[in-house]
Amino acid sequence: MSYIVFLLKHLLDLPKTIWINFKVLGLKQALRLPILISRKVRVVEIYKHSIVLPDKVKTFSIKIGIEGSEGVAHEQKGCLVLGKNSKIVFNGKASLSKGILIRCSGKIVFGKNFYSNHNLSLICSQNISFGDDCVLGWNIHIRDCDGHPIYQNGVRTNYNESVNIGNHVWIGQDVKVLKGAKIPSDCVIAMNSCVTKKFDNTNIIIGGYPAKILKCDVTWEV
Repeated sequence: MSYIVFLLKHLLDLPKTIWINFKVLGLKQALRLPILISRKVRVVEIYKHSIVLPDKVKTFSIKIGIEGSEGVAHEQKGCLVLGKNSKIVFNGKASLSKGILIRCSGKIVFGKNFYSNHNLSLICSQNISFGDDCVLGWNIHIRDCDGHPIYQNGVRTNYNESVNIGNHVWIGQDVKVLKGAKIPSDCVIAMNSCVTKKFDNTNIIIGGYPAKILKCDVTWEV
């Protein structure tokens, strides 16, 4: 019964869902409709095989612009801009809630059981990767680039740097993760923080602007 209710709730999302599955996936995978995308997500640019899924993927196991916690954030409009050389790799189930914004000309990898709340923004020119079991709060902004080149005495000073996020990481509300950042497994990022560098220790709380280690030897649960 709950599955039928879910289908009825997302009935108006089915035309865009069918379109995107057959647009980006091979026929065998597309027939399973593994991607459920909200009709409210604007797809500006996307190409065949720009989204890569596991071989044995189930129906609606990848949700894009669907649901999320209500009453926690002003919802931005969802948007996908996936350039010709971009790859979005899902290694398992993933839920990217309402307001998802992805601009990608590089590669983004999502581990198994990924969840993000409202208004996740991913700006990728090189590489952004998430491990398994990551949970992201609302209004998260992650980017591996600056957007524009900066020169000093005619020499460029800023370059793209990959962002690496480990397994079982919880990123709190309104966090920014900038190019070159590394967040190890089993870490927590405090709300309103800005992560600008690489951290090596697992099981830590990282917070501040810019972020630093606040506590060690911590664990967390969903």
